[in-house]
This record gives sequence, structure tokens and C-alpha cells, in this order.
Amino acid sequence: MFRVSNIILLTGVFLLSACSTGLETGNDTAYLQGYNLAFEGQHMKLPANLSDSRVQEFEQGYSDGLNLFCVNGYDAAWAGAEFTNVCDNLNPYFISQYEQGLHDLQLEDWNNGYSNLLHTMHGYEYDYAIE
Repeated sequence: MFRVSNIILLTGVFLLSACSTGLETGNDTAYLQGYNLAFEGQHMKLPANLSDSRVQEFEQGYSDGLNLFCVNGYDAAWAGAEFTNVCDNLNPYFISQYEQGLHDLQLEDWNNGYSNLLHTMHGYEYDYAIE
């Protein structure tokens, strides 16, 4: 449930930021490419097929996406984003937030796995017999 709410929140923030920047879908593919790259926590790398006239749009999209991505490392960890040190200059707490989110995510996964293991053991869903 927590993961779904994060996705809904991030989608809402994306839509609001798209409106505030005057983003027009369909025409601004360079902007969206930059935005999506940053929002995945990746370092900026210009696409090979990007024309010189679209570089500024790509860079603006990347900047906007990175500003949004770097707001909260905890949510980035829960969203499954890979840690790549792109937020060091924008959010000095990103690393500690990311580590806490990753810890909590792993703890929840462990607790769910342990719970499933107990259900399996007590539900007689094992392949071997004790004689």
C-alpha cells in the first residue's frame, strides 16, 4: 500500500511540475527524455540523435526532473531507483534518506518473507515428509 501511494504522489507531482513548466506533450520529446533520465536518478547523457536545437530543452527537462527526484531519497529507494550520487549538490540529506528507505524496504521484504515462510510451514505446503 505504501508503494502505491508513493507512485500516486510522484505521478501527481510530475503532472503538476509539467503544468508549471509549460510542458506540451508530444512536441517536447527532448524535454521529456531529459526529465525521465533525471527522474530515474541517472547522470545526464545527451542522446546521440538529439539535434543541436533541442539540447537546451533536454537539459531543462533533466534539470527539472533532477530537482524533483532529489527531494526525498527515502521515496527514491522505495520506488526502486538505483543510487548513482546525482543528488549530492541538490540535497545533502539524500544519501541518508536513501539508506533509511532501503533499510526499511529490506526489513519489510524480510518480514513478508518470514510471514510467508510461516504460512507455508503451518499450511503443510512442503515437499518432504518427516519419518
